[in-house]
Amino acid sequence: MTARFKQTFAWITSSLLIFTVWTIRYQIETIVFALALGIIGTLLMFATEFGYSYRKSGLIKIGRVETWLRVHVALGIAGPVVILVHTRLNFYGFAGALAALTLTVFCSGIVGRYIYKRVSRDARSKPLLAKWRKLHIPLTMTLFLGIMIHVSSVLYFGRVLP
Repeated sequence: MTARFKQTFAWITSSLLIFTVWTIRYQIETIVFALALGIIGTLLMFATEFGYSYRKSGLIKIGRVETWLRVHVALGIAGPVVILVHTRLNFYGFAGALAALTLTVFCSGIVGRYIYKRVSRDARSKPLLAKWRKLHIPLTMTLFLGIMIHVSSVLYFGRVLP
């Protein structure tokens, strides 16, 4: 990793942490703000998954795979942080279960990053990375299915639409 990427990553992470603390301290009182955070966080998580996956599969030809992996990691941190602010750290009901699943996928990604670093130094760790992917990808797809159910139910029952 370059020093510039590390500095940018540290700046983004610090900004998100400060924003999270500020938002929690003053409580999110408006539904519009909470909805905006939900939309932003969801878009970040979808971009996290599909951008890197499409580049790896060759559907996107722009950029190096390593750069897309860095973006995947950065957005994979930013998306869950925004979603946790959206939930106000409320872990009740279906939405709370989705928040917990978001944290699970996030932690799985951290473990995957560690394994990926080991694979680059020790080729014997490749089977471990394959096993990790068999866990991480279904967890992520389950999360996305849950997000679609959550958004549909909010639009239908939550009176967001007339």
